[in-house]
Amino acid sequence: MRGRTLILVSHHVQLCAPGAKYIVALDNGRAQYSGDYDGFRASGVLNTLVQSGASDPVDEKEEAAVDKVEEIIEK
Repeated sequence: MRGRTLILVSHHVQLCAPGAKYIVALDNGRAQYSGDYDGFRASGVLNTLVQSGASDPVDEKEEAAVDKVEEIIEK
């Protein structure tokens, strides 16, 4: 990826933002913030995005833990 521009679009802002070089936060098609991560944190926009209640339904799905994995060997 060296020398290339990568555009990542995500609802998981709190996970992706720290590694971003440049951030653009949109709300209903309008830019709420654009700039670096430090400025993004200082702007307070991150707090409004996290508190908006928007969540991914996959995040709420619980999965059962597997206690023991059995190995199947075919002869």
